[in-house]
Parts: sequence; C-alpha cells; structure tokens
Amino acid sequence: MKKTLTIAAAIICVLALLAGCTISPLPPEPTPTPAAPTATPEPSPDVTPDAPATPEPTPTPEPTPAVPDKIYATVSNAESVVTNEDGIEILVTDTDSILIKSARSDVSDAIAEVFSGLDDEYNIRLGELRSDAFAQYDKAVEDGTDGFWTPYGLARTYEPARADENAVAVVMTVAETSGGPHPNDWLTTLNFDAKTGELLTLRDICAAGDRSLEEYINSRLAVIGGRLEFVSDFYEGWEETVSDLVLDDVWYFDDEGITIIVNRYIVAPYVYGPQFLTVPYGELTSLLKSEYMPPVHDDGEGTVLVSDSEPLGISSINRLVIDEAGKKFYFTTDGVVYDVRINHGWSSFETFEFFPGNDLYAVNRMTDDDCIFVSTYIPEILPDLMLTYVSGGVEQRFMIMESGEDGHVYLSPCD
Repeated sequence: MKKTLTIAAAIICVLALLAGCTISPLPPEPTPTPAAPTATPEPSPDVTPDAPATPEPTPTPEPTPAVPDKIYATVSNAESVVTNEDGIEILVTDTDSILIKSARSDVSDAIAEVFSGLDDEYNIRLGELRSDAFAQYDKAVEDGTDGFWTPYGLARTYEPARADENAVAVVMTVAETSGGPHPNDWLTTLNFDAKTGELLTLRDICAAGDRSLEEYINSRLAVIGGRLEFVSDFYEGWEETVSDLVLDDVWYFDDEGITIIVNRYIVAPYVYGPQFLTVPYGELTSLLKSEYMPPVHDDGEGTVLVSDSEPLGISSINRLVIDEAGKKFYFTTDGVVYDVRINHGWSSFETFEFFPGNDLYAVNRMTDDDCIFVSTYIPEILPDLMLTYVSGGVEQRFMIMESGEDGHVYLSPCD
C-alpha cells in the first residue's frame, strides 16, 4: 500500500513540473479548539430539582445452618467369673466400657483419657476385691460356713445421658457385693464440653462464672423432690439435706435440664433407690451459658431404615455390640435425622408397655452416608430395645423386632 502511494506522488510531481506549476505542501489539519464550558443554569426558584435515584438494597442472603460436628457414644459390656481351683465362684464381674468419638480427634482423645483413668481405678479396686473374696472364702471354709457362700461381685455401668455438638454427659454406676444382702452402689457423673473434650464444672457452665447456678439449683431441689409420690417415706429433715447437695460429681445434662442424683441412703432407705431431681432448662436461661443449652434441629427430615445386610456406599459405620453371637443388622437413613438413640429396657407381660432403661448408643446426627451396625439377641415375644430419633423436629419411637416368619429385623412404631 505504501509503495502504491509513493508512485502516485511521483507521477503528480512530474505532471506539475511539465505544467510549470509549483505544488505547495498540504497545510496541516487545524487543531480543534476545545469547546467553552457550558454554564450550569441556575434552577428556577419555582422548580424543585429531581432527587438522585436511591439504589435498590441488596437482599441479605439467608444464613446457611451450621452443620454440627458428629459425635457419638456407644456402650459395650463384658462379664467374667473368677473361680478357685475347685470351681467355686469367688468373684463375678459385669463391666461396661464406653467409647465416645468426635469428628475432632483432639476431643475424642481428651475424653478417652478421662475414661482411661477411670479404668485404672476400676482395675485397682477389682484386684483388691478379688484378694478379699479369696480370703473370705478360705475363712468360710475354716468356719464351716462355705455352704452359705455368696460370690463377691463388682459391676460398672455407663449411660450417655446427652451426646450432642454442645455437651456430652455420662452417668456411671459402680456396684459392689461383698456378702451383704444387696449390692452397694454409687452413681457419679461426667460432663464434657463437646468442642474441647474438657470436663465441665458448675462454675464453667454458669453464665456469671460464680456459684449462682449452683445456689439456684440447690434452692429448687426441695420443691422438686416434694412432688415425688413416696416423699412421705423420706427421712425427716431431707429438705435441709438437699438444700446444699449439688456437687460436680452428681449433676449432669440430659434432654430436659440439669439433673441432680441423690444417691441411696441420703434422703430415703435403700429400697427407694437413687432419686433424680431435674431443674428444667427453661428455668436456667439466664444462669446457664447458652452454648451448653441443647441444640434445636428442625431442618432435617429423614427416616431410619433397617436391613439384615450391609448397605453399599456407606462412608461411616459405627458399632453397637450387645451380644457377639446375636442377630446382626444395620441402621441407615434416607435423609438427615438427629439425636439417634438405642435404649435397652424391658416390656411388661401384662400391658406390653415398654419401660426404657439405659441408652446403649447415641449419636447427634445421621445422614445417608452413615450406618450403625448392631449385634444382639432379639427376644421372640417382648422386645427389649427401642430406637428413637428426631426428624423434622419431632421425635420418632420404634421397637426393634424380629419377624417370626423369616427372621428379618423390622421397626414397629410405638406410642
């Protein structure tokens, strides 16, 4: 293109010379003069200027519910009998162990360390009781009273009273039998922060960080205890006894509130057992730190399903083994459910009513990636296991049954 323009210019010059004309260079293009600024007209006194447009507010997105860390507790049991060389039963043991696992390994480790220490204490006591039992049996043989010999016994049970993303509470019972008419048992409690695994004291959970929560609970126990149907059989002056009862090893979180254990003989004879006095959470809203209130879940909806065969595509399987040689089955869910529990109780022959006993398994949340493996004997007539869970904010309750026709496990709704 540049070559073509050059040739054209040369031809023009030659023609100009031949014509005797002088060619002047083209004048440069004039530089445009900037336009003078336009004055802003004064607004008329009778005219109101338009107000600037107000931008539409950006809608605030709805907060996404936080997904709670999973945490579960499962109880296993082992029984043993110690005999002498003649096959005489000397000591019978019935020992629970508890496993509490969190999505946070540091929480699991901290809680496990506490229960490891309790195992050490239990084993020391077991060794002492074993030695004493052998010595007492030998003495009974010398006295000629061995025909009336009753084996010594040591038992420990655990129950997860609460297990969620805020708190974990466990009730421990230790019972000893040493020749008396009945076991001597004592209940103690452990409450953990589910986010740290640390043991909690009453002062830790008190909103004011002082004794105000403890003092309020103490002030309510006589009123709560007075509602019991057999309160007339309590020891005289029991109201004064419970007015200063609360200690860090007798209170625990449960679904309803903070419960205080009144052990045997403190306010009533042995036959009445330990008493459980609960101060509802509704009374504690200003005294208890909000982070230790039970979480409320009404966002998830699902159904717990049971199968005799292991399901596919499951990433997490928890185990509850009541009887190694028992029926084996699996619980899964087709959605999200909360506060799943398996309770071991008993049924009445007269009314077929189920009476809950101890929870053997508890998990705060299940999704369709989770599974619970269970191994247990299932009674042919009266069920002894109940499954509960929360779906859509409503508790669902089912008896765990076995079909007499083909032996498959199924869930039967209960009131």
